[in-house]
Parts: sequence; structure tokens; C-alpha cells
Amino acid sequence: QDKFILFADKPPRMLTVPAPKGKAENKGKPLVSHLLSEGHHVFAVHRLDYETSGVVLFAKSPEVREELMQAFKAKAVAKTYEALCHGHMRDRTGVLDFPIKDLGATACIADDGEPARTRYEVLEEFKDFTLIRLFPETGRHNQIRLHLAHIHRPIIGERKFALVEFLAENQQNKKSKGVAKKPKRI
Repeated sequence: QDKFILFADKPPRMLTVPAPKGKAENKGKPLVSHLLSEGHHVFAVHRLDYETSGVVLFAKSPEVREELMQAFKAKAVAKTYEALCHGHMRDRTGVLDFPIKDLGATACIADDGEPARTRYEVLEEFKDFTLIRLFPETGRHNQIRLHLAHIHRPIIGERKFALVEFLAENQQNKKSKGVAKKPKRI
């Protein structure tokens, strides 16, 4: 930290900021509340998903927050993530380019969604898993998790979108072929 910003390491299964009233009340105290209770006067510049761990940037004034948010919006900030996903990627490097529709508390891949692009590179392959580095070019809600689930490579431990993608594909199969796939445990 310095006099303008503070970086905090967010663990998985913690909100970055409080959820809207009536939503996610059982998810515990958000990261920003922990920081405020420790005497840090901070404003979140961006968020990480509840399930995601990583570094979160906080500003120490509303003015610095606004400047930093503009930098994110102008794509002057490069974001990099690493994830362990099920299966193997078809290519060592590539781009996942699927539009995402924000539905408030969640999001989905949809033709009428906003453009969403994520570049990736394979770092290491294991028997049933792949370690990949991801570079989101856009910042859509749940982007990386949705993109990986959509290509049937959900992140290890993914509980929300891996099943959603399976159910959507199963519905499509029922409509087109009259045959549904049996669920697979991931």
C-alpha cells in the first residue's frame, strides 16, 4: 500500500464488497468490511467473484477510485489469472470469444450479450487437468468462469456454471435429437 492505494489478497468464498440487500446474506463478511474494521478507509476499484481468490485493488479516496476505474475502463490495466481446469485445451494458445449477458446476480453466454474475449495459454498439462494462464480482454461478469465452462473445461471446483452449461446443452439435445445425455460428475 501507499498513500493512494491498497492491494488485498482475497481468499476464495468471500465477497469483495457487500451484496445488494437480500442477496448473499449467508456469504459472510466481505473483504472491504474486513479492511474497514482494520482501520483502512478504502473504496473497491474492481471485484473478484465470490469463488475466486486473488489480488484486489482498493483506492484510499473517491477521486483515486474514479481515476483507477477509468484506467480499467480504458483497458490500461492488464489482468492475468491462472486456473486449473478439467480436461485439456485443444490448442496451446487461443481466444475464447463468446458474448455474455449480465443477469444481475449472475450471467450467461448469450447471442444478445455483450462482447467478451479471453486469451489463454496452456502452462502445464496433467492427466485429467490443465493449468492455464488467462488474459481477459473485456471485464464481463463471471467472464473466465463462463468461458471455460462453455467449452466444457470448467475450473476445478466450479459449482455454478459447470452445471448450468451441462443443463443448457442437455436441453438443446432434447429439442434437436430427442435424446438427453446422462449427467457426469466433475
